[in-house]
Amino acid sequence: LALGTRLDGDVTPVNPCDLAHDGEAEARAIVAAPLAGRAKKGIEDAVAILKKEARLLALVGDLGVSPQLYDTFQDWEHVFIVQEYVEAITLWTLSAQTMVLLNTRPTEADYAASYELFRWVFVQLCDAVHAIHAKGIVLSDLSPHNVLVNTAQRRLWLIDYEAAFEPGVDVPTTLATPGFVSPRRDGARGTVPTREDDWFALAAIIGLASTY
Repeated sequence: LALGTRLDGDVTPVNPCDLAHDGEAEARAIVAAPLAGRAKKGIEDAVAILKKEARLLALVGDLGVSPQLYDTFQDWEHVFIVQEYVEAITLWTLSAQTMVLLNTRPTEADYAASYELFRWVFVQLCDAVHAIHAKGIVLSDLSPHNVLVNTAQRRLWLIDYEAAFEPGVDVPTTLATPGFVSPRRDGARGTVPTREDDWFALAAIIGLASTY
């Protein structure tokens, strides 16, 4: 199993590592170190956030809308989770690669194909968010970078649950991606995200991907 780490942002240094092969299984590992990320937020360190992410991945595991959680383990003071590696690209990349508006001479067939593709993506995304909400989870940081798509398999996954939380169970996070934050949260430091904020982010994703 190949492992690696990378510091990222002001919330947590927990990030996906390189692809690992183990027989027929493919997985990625995510690692967290004690106290990392805590100095800036003063609430939870990376280990607590990673354990929360593992719990949420297990909670939504039966939905088929996120990579499967394979294992959680600790080595010395570091905590690891191992999850399914999915062969996919982000919705951001998909939009850049296939958006018909980037074609200088689009045909009627190009418009039809683009419509069908993104109609499928958006319906799948709406269904995925609805299913996750039904599990009692607020995503908090929904953006095109956190949506993976495999058009050949007709599969869509939501990833990076470190910002997600269960209201009344977890410490709410304020992590979000600029451009996908509702006016209620934007500029209001410490505002607790809600499911309605997730729907705003989803609408912003649709608007961006439709006009990229």
